[in-house]
Amino acid sequence: MAILSIANQIEKIDNQTFKVKSQSENGYYIVTNYDNKFRCTYPDHKKNAHNKIDCKHIHAIKLRQVWDNSLELLDTYKELNEKNLCRFCGSENIEKHGMRYNKKGKKQRYRCKDCDRRFVVNDGFSKMKYEPEIITQALDLYFKGLSLRKVKDHFEQFISKKIHHTTILNWIEKYTRIIDSYISNLKPELSNIWHTDEMMIRSGGKWSWLWHTMDRDTRFMVANMISNSRTVEDARNLFKRVKQQAKSKPEYMVTDGLQSYNDAFKKEFYTNKAPQSKHIRNAGVAKKNNNNMV
Repeated sequence: MAILSIANQIEKIDNQTFKVKSQSENGYYIVTNYDNKFRCTYPDHKKNAHNKIDCKHIHAIKLRQVWDNSLELLDTYKELNEKNLCRFCGSENIEKHGMRYNKKGKKQRYRCKDCDRRFVVNDGFSKMKYEPEIITQALDLYFKGLSLRKVKDHFEQFISKKIHHTTILNWIEKYTRIIDSYISNLKPELSNIWHTDEMMIRSGGKWSWLWHTMDRDTRFMVANMISNSRTVEDARNLFKRVKQQAKSKPEYMVTDGLQSYNDAFKKEFYTNKAPQSKHIRNAGVAKKNNNNMV
């Protein structure tokens, strides 16, 4: 972030190659990215290459790509936002009609040619203190791996806005609920192989279990769930969510050797009718059938 906050530190040669200015001396280091593998001519990175430790120049390039992708997301949002209807009569026959100004900034105003009424489109960000550009970038940066406080530092360094990290958390909670209600009505296009696994997480000083089911080809997270135990009933609750979300059954379900999976699979997916779902159990890290993806 310190490298990115100074102008002219990074020069893009092509989509896979960047020149990053040295922070301690004259000259540049070359960072390349082929097949999602980053390499840098920085001497310390060469020493630690076998340990797969990224140097600061690689981190700077990764963060820049996150930032660039955030801008692409915003452009898409703006493009979709141009497709508006009259909020009063539903007509598509509308035109831009100046701007509306208030303490939150300016917003595009429209006039309907059919009912002759003026309006501002409710884009999902009404009554929000910050601009949609900042909120969408915050969400995008967070879900690409930055912590709340790193997102907060990002805005403070790049656009001189002090946004508390709990404000960012509130945005995440609000808009993930909106997105969740939206995608719950969609039928995802999935492959015929799904992976399920569970892991321990610590929250509020207590240990819980986080369950995930993911599609192999699309990497789509079909369903997830948190529970206090790993019983058959817990596994069944996950599979019920899976069926509800996917609105179909897989040809293969891959899990580890937990007995709860075996019993839950039989109760939720087993049928005498073709096609039948098959359960691949005991998937291990070093085995041919593994669950490494999820």
